[in-house]
Amino acid sequence: MLTQCPECELPVSDKANACPHCGYPLKPSEKIKRPRKSNKRRRLPNGFGQISEIKNRNLRNPFRAMVTVGKTSNGRPICKPLKPESYFATYNDAYAALVEYNKNPYDLGTAITMQELYDKWLPEYEKTVKSTKAVTSAWPYCSAVYKMRVMDIRARHVKGCMDCEARVHIPGRFSVYNSLVTMLVCHLAGISDQAILDGLNKVQVKGRVEMLPVSKDYYLIIDYAHNEVSTRSVLTTLMEYHPKRLICVYGGGGNRSKLRRYDMGEVTGEMADLCVLTCDNPRDEEIRDINNDIKVGLAKSNGKYIEIDDRKEAIAYCMVNAQPGDMIVLLGKGHEDYQEIRGVKYHFDEREAVAEILEEIKEGKRVRTV
Repeated sequence: MLTQCPECELPVSDKANACPHCGYPLKPSEKIKRPRKSNKRRRLPNGFGQISEIKNRNLRNPFRAMVTVGKTSNGRPICKPLKPESYFATYNDAYAALVEYNKNPYDLGTAITMQELYDKWLPEYEKTVKSTKAVTSAWPYCSAVYKMRVMDIRARHVKGCMDCEARVHIPGRFSVYNSLVTMLVCHLAGISDQAILDGLNKVQVKGRVEMLPVSKDYYLIIDYAHNEVSTRSVLTTLMEYHPKRLICVYGGGGNRSKLRRYDMGEVTGEMADLCVLTCDNPRDEEIRDINNDIKVGLAKSNGKYIEIDDRKEAIAYCMVNAQPGDMIVLLGKGHEDYQEIRGVKYHFDEREAVAEILEEIKEGKRVRTV
């Protein structure tokens, strides 16, 4: 049906939105309503883990996924980076990875046996560790429970192999698990119980959560941790002992990535009560420049710190001013017995330094300063 254009008065279809002759609009334009894209992120269930976005670094994968492995005495979650990958390009990618991690791969039905559970569990466990030799070696000695239903297993079925008290000088739940497997295998291999206990009592790995006997009032530990992942791991382990204060003594390696320093500062600021920034292996960089990078990370987690460039003096400060129940952790050097400065490796062994400091304290050469 034709009508007349009010502008040019020429005939035009009544269905036209505008006059084809003069372009005069005949109908009000209708705005197409497009559904808004929701920027709301899916909330993680309690105990699922954490996802944090690392900003202002132009990272290709800025979203870090952390899994919850326990709680502190104050009820705060203890988290570790998701393995094997912990950094993702988008929040949704990190969320999907956590969902996959928390998915229960085991069907704990009423009829499932220990053998069936083991067969399902082992392939999943192999994805998270380098070797399962300890587990696969111990499993043949557990034939008594192979056909038992999981729901029927009780402590009486797995105890009684050795009735004793064992001492292990490597802190951490993982050390307890490793020791239990070792005790079982050695016992079933015919080794005497006393020989097993004597061996465990002597086991120590140089520079790996290595405890030094310095005092009955506080603890001093040497560990090689020198990046965010290993540092978070060792501090999480030590926090399970509920120290009065957790004190970290560390620096950063020169001629190395600054991101490692930022991350070290952030994690120690988050988990430690005090950080003492000092010298590690500065190589061709200045100690203060390295520690200034660490302070960037400390600022993010509002960590408390002091700076003492000389590593022996930094250790002495912590030992002299230690309070009952404190735990002092010397990070970064571990088994090393040198400091690399301007291309020269100078002898420095933290065990020797601690022994010298103890002697100086006995002689009255060092006294409490705070």
